[in-house]
Amino acid sequence: MKRFVTVSLVLLAGVVAVAAAMPGMTTCLMLEHSGLERLPDGTLVDPSLTAAERAEIQALREQGAGRVSAFLGDTAARPLVAVLAAGDPPRPWLRSNPVASTHFVATRACVVIVGPK
Repeated sequence: MKRFVTVSLVLLAGVVAVAAAMPGMTTCLMLEHSGLERLPDGTLVDPSLTAAERAEIQALREQGAGRVSAFLGDTAARPLVAVLAAGDPPRPWLRSNPVASTHFVATRACVVIVGPK
């Protein structure tokens, strides 16, 4: 039992060290479990955003995807996009830049946007 506890503590310390050393990767892995709400298009939004702000975010994403598709053709990338409320979010670990940041993990990209403004 003592060996199990020791091994568990060492593994936990390793996970915490990796998370602290690579906050972007940790953000991307934990983004879907951070208390954000999911819009029909898959965008994660801060629960404090109004219905009008949410509709604007969806419209902007659709317009942007349309422009990219018209210019470059269909895209294969499907990043996870999260929009936080402007100001101090209750989850400050989600952003490493005051406006927006992109984080990459082996299987996906995550874009965290602070706004709307």
